[in-house]
Amino acid sequence: AAGGFFLNQSTNTQTVTVDEVDHRIMDVGTTEIKIRSFKEVYEELGVDTIDLLAINTEGCEYTTIPHILDNGYGPKIKNFQIQFHCHVDAQFPDGVENEVEKVRNQLSETHDLDWSYEWTFDNWSLK
Repeated sequence: AAGGFFLNQSTNTQTVTVDEVDHRIMDVGTTEIKIRSFKEVYEELGVDTIDLLAINTEGCEYTTIPHILDNGYGPKIKNFQIQFHCHVDAQFPDGVENEVEKVRNQLSETHDLDWSYEWTFDNWSLK
């Protein structure tokens, strides 16, 4: 059930361009991808808790993580490992660092930051 799609805040289909850098996972050119909301997938899987949720979503972490937390799933996730991406700075008028801070502040309500390697990975464990 959990294969063949990307996770984000909403369910939809998008056409994306795969360049030479990304060709390892898809053919170069344009392709249609299915995107599903975390809420939809979590409910479909029927699990109670998640031991580790690793998030490396090339900039979508700034919408995916708030979606997870806003829908009350934060306390059901024992550990988040998150890679924050700085190459999406143009999407945010106040700068991507501000977006990182917003996500970290929201996570800190239910989780403790165990370690952080800037622009590599953070690990957050449930309080």
